[in-house]
Amino acid sequence: MFALAENKKGLKKREHLYHSKDIDWVYNNGKSIFVYPIRSMYAVRNSSHPEADKNEKCNKVLFHAFKRIYKRAVDRNLLKRRMREAYRVNKQILPSQGIEIMFYYVGKEIYSFEYIERAIVKILEGIAKGIK
Repeated sequence: MFALAENKKGLKKREHLYHSKDIDWVYNNGKSIFVYPIRSMYAVRNSSHPEADKNEKCNKVLFHAFKRIYKRAVDRNLLKRRMREAYRVNKQILPSQGIEIMFYYVGKEIYSFEYIERAIVKILEGIAKGIK
Protein backbone atom coordinates (compact mmCIF):
# COMPACT_ATOMS: atom_id res chain seq x y z
CA MET A 1 0.00 0.00 0.00
CA PHE A 2 2.81 2.43 0.81
CA ALA A 3 4.91 1.43 -2.18
CA LEU A 4 3.28 4.18 -4.23
CA ALA A 5 4.48 6.91 -1.88
CA GLU A 6 8.07 5.63 -2.08
CA ASN A 7 7.93 5.37 -5.88
CA LYS A 8 6.49 8.83 -6.54
CA LYS A 9 7.44 9.99 -10.04
CA GLY A 10 5.88 13.44 -10.20
CA LEU A 11 7.66 16.75 -10.48
CA LYS A 12 9.31 17.95 -7.29
CA LYS A 13 8.41 21.30 -5.78
CA ARG A 14 11.80 22.79 -6.75
CA GLU A 15 10.89 22.04 -10.40
CA HIS A 16 7.72 24.17 -10.28
CA LEU A 17 7.74 27.76 -11.49
CA TYR A 18 5.31 29.55 -9.20
CA HIS A 19 6.74 32.89 -7.97
CA SER A 20 5.16 35.84 -9.75
CA LYS A 21 8.49 37.66 -10.15
CA ASP A 22 9.98 34.59 -11.85
CA ILE A 23 6.97 34.28 -14.16
CA ASP A 24 7.15 38.00 -15.02
CA TRP A 25 10.89 37.67 -15.70
CA VAL A 26 10.33 34.81 -18.16
CA TYR A 27 7.46 36.68 -19.80
CA ASN A 28 9.59 39.83 -20.27
CA ASN A 29 12.96 38.24 -21.12
CA GLY A 30 12.04 34.89 -22.65
CA LYS A 31 11.76 33.46 -26.11
CA SER A 32 8.63 31.86 -27.51
CA ILE A 33 8.02 28.58 -29.34
CA PHE A 34 4.65 27.52 -30.74
CA VAL A 35 3.75 23.97 -31.71
CA TYR A 36 0.00 23.56 -32.00
CA PRO A 37 -1.79 23.25 -29.56
CA ILE A 38 0.86 24.46 -27.10
CA ARG A 39 2.66 27.77 -26.84
CA SER A 40 5.79 27.90 -24.73
CA MET A 41 7.99 30.66 -23.36
CA TYR A 42 11.40 29.96 -21.90
CA ALA A 43 14.44 31.74 -20.51
CA VAL A 44 17.73 30.61 -19.02
CA ARG A 45 18.48 31.94 -15.54
CA ASN A 46 21.49 34.26 -15.64
CA SER A 47 22.89 37.24 -13.74
CA SER A 48 19.91 39.47 -14.68
CA HIS A 49 17.45 37.07 -13.02
CA PRO A 50 15.85 38.40 -9.80
CA GLU A 51 17.13 35.39 -7.83
CA ALA A 52 20.48 34.93 -9.59
CA ASP A 53 22.32 34.31 -6.32
CA LYS A 54 20.58 30.96 -5.69
CA ASN A 55 22.55 29.11 -8.43
CA GLU A 56 19.84 26.49 -8.94
CA LYS A 57 20.59 24.27 -11.90
CA CYS A 58 17.27 22.42 -12.10
CA ASN A 59 14.77 23.43 -14.76
CA LYS A 60 11.47 24.96 -13.61
CA VAL A 61 8.14 24.64 -15.40
CA LEU A 62 4.62 26.05 -15.30
CA PHE A 63 1.55 24.62 -17.06
CA HIS A 64 -1.53 26.66 -17.91
CA ALA A 65 -4.86 26.20 -19.70
CA PHE A 66 -6.92 29.34 -20.23
CA LYS A 67 -10.20 29.71 -18.37
CA ARG A 68 -11.72 31.79 -21.17
CA ILE A 69 -11.32 28.81 -23.56
CA TYR A 70 -12.08 25.98 -21.13
CA LYS A 71 -14.78 27.09 -18.71
CA ARG A 72 -14.88 23.82 -16.78
CA ALA A 73 -12.09 23.21 -14.28
CA VAL A 74 -12.24 19.49 -15.09
CA ASP A 75 -11.12 20.21 -18.66
CA ARG A 76 -8.35 22.60 -17.59
CA ASN A 77 -7.02 20.12 -15.06
CA LEU A 78 -7.09 17.30 -17.63
CA LEU A 79 -5.02 19.36 -20.08
CA LYS A 80 -2.53 20.40 -17.41
CA ARG A 81 -2.15 16.78 -16.26
CA ARG A 82 -1.47 15.65 -19.82
CA MET A 83 1.09 18.40 -20.40
CA ARG A 84 2.76 17.73 -17.04
CA GLU A 85 3.09 14.00 -17.71
CA ALA A 86 4.39 14.58 -21.25
CA TYR A 87 7.03 16.92 -19.85
CA ARG A 88 7.95 14.58 -16.98
CA VAL A 89 8.50 11.62 -19.29
CA ASN A 90 10.60 13.63 -21.78
CA LYS A 91 12.41 16.18 -19.60
CA GLN A 92 15.77 14.46 -20.14
CA ILE A 93 15.86 16.11 -23.61
CA LEU A 94 16.85 19.37 -21.90
CA PRO A 95 20.14 19.91 -20.07
CA SER A 96 19.76 20.87 -16.39
CA GLN A 97 21.10 24.38 -16.48
CA GLY A 98 18.40 26.50 -14.90
CA ILE A 99 15.83 26.89 -17.68
CA GLU A 100 12.45 28.35 -16.76
CA ILE A 101 9.64 27.22 -19.07
CA MET A 102 5.95 28.13 -19.27
CA PHE A 103 3.59 25.91 -21.29
CA TYR A 104 0.22 27.35 -22.39
CA TYR A 105 -2.45 25.13 -23.94
CA VAL A 106 -4.06 27.34 -26.59
CA GLY A 107 -5.90 24.80 -28.75
CA LYS A 108 -9.68 24.92 -28.99
CA GLU A 109 -10.12 21.13 -28.70
CA ILE A 110 -8.99 18.63 -26.10
CA TYR A 111 -6.41 16.43 -27.81
CA SER A 112 -5.13 13.02 -26.78
CA PHE A 113 -2.08 12.54 -24.60
CA GLU A 114 -0.06 11.25 -27.58
CA TYR A 115 -0.78 14.40 -29.61
CA ILE A 116 0.15 16.65 -26.69
CA GLU A 117 3.29 14.62 -26.01
CA ARG A 118 4.48 15.04 -29.62
CA ALA A 119 4.03 18.81 -29.31
CA ILE A 120 5.89 18.93 -25.98
CA VAL A 121 8.79 16.88 -27.42
CA LYS A 122 9.09 19.25 -30.40
CA ILE A 123 9.10 22.23 -28.04
CA LEU A 124 11.75 20.67 -25.79
CA GLU A 125 13.93 19.89 -28.81
CA GLY A 126 13.51 23.48 -30.01
CA ILE A 127 14.50 24.83 -26.59
CA ALA A 128 17.55 22.55 -26.49
CA LYS A 129 18.63 23.87 -29.93
CA GLY A 130 17.95 27.48 -28.92
CA ILE A 131 20.15 27.21 -25.84
CA LYS A 132 23.22 25.83 -27.61
